[in-house]
Amino acid sequence: MGLRRTVLRRCGSLLVAALAGSGLLLAAAPAASAAARHSPVHTTRARSCGVDAGRLGRPPLTLRLERLHRVYRVRGSGWSAFRLTAADRPGVRCAGVRPVLVFGTKAGGLRTGEVRLEWRRGGRHGRWVPVPMVEGEGALAGQVGPARGLAPAAGGRVSVLLRMRFGAGAPPGRWLTMAVGYERVRLAGVMVPLPVGITDPHYFRLRRQ
Repeated sequence: MGLRRTVLRRCGSLLVAALAGSGLLLAAAPAASAAARHSPVHTTRARSCGVDAGRLGRPPLTLRLERLHRVYRVRGSGWSAFRLTAADRPGVRCAGVRPVLVFGTKAGGLRTGEVRLEWRRGGRHGRWVPVPMVEGEGALAGQVGPARGLAPAAGGRVSVLLRMRFGAGAPPGRWLTMAVGYERVRLAGVMVPLPVGITDPHYFRLRRQ
């Protein structure tokens, strides 16, 4: 099984946990989501990015990670900056999109503190805001950007400046990172996060020195 499939298999519950830790989910959300899968009435009434959530032909939002490297080092390295860009399709406007970044390895076993992640509030001259990382299923995840989420205009785009560094205990070897964007929609009577965009996975190697 490839690294991407392995990490994605582990990340379903982890992404939910990351959003729950950010206050975006109600306690009943897992049950509501399960009920919605068997209730076409609720599914077709939900609208995501202004589009019928039950009839999304493709994700309405394009997410892209930029300026990532192929090799990172644990020791002797400082912060490494990169960018997450979200773009809407023409005629579709997403609002309140919460991007969640995921880090994983094939071996799993990642723990909080092994990846430190921050996003910059206020643009280029703003301040860096730490991102709480959620640990689960051998991977790490954290929501980036403002609490209200991102809202690119129809046919437009917005970016979030990010930076990361690795803790001394981070395992060397092959890693993967990717981002998933969620929008809150009402399903089965409660608000749950619905994926509206996903980046391509970025593979890199982590070295000790």
